[in-house]
Amino acid sequence: MNVQLEGNFTFMTAIQFKNEVLQLIDEGRHFVTIDMSGVDLIDSLALGSLVSVLKRTHSHGGNVRIQNPQGIVREALAITKLNQVFVID
Repeated sequence: MNVQLEGNFTFMTAIQFKNEVLQLIDEGRHFVTIDMSGVDLIDSLALGSLVSVLKRTHSHGGNVRIQNPQGIVREALAITKLNQVFVID
């Protein structure tokens, strides 16, 4: 499954993202690719939603791949060490 995120990925969008993607994972889509090339800002709730998605995919034998994180998003993933947990292209 491919997901394209754009703009601010914050509490305003993170909850909806998490709920929708978790439902799709439970329906059988266990490998998720998230294109973050268009994300300008990310907050801790959004990072937490990514971790929730990763945990759910792992529980089904799948994985999450994050593509093209730019600037502050790449930095946030590095600071939180999530760049060592996710497959990042």
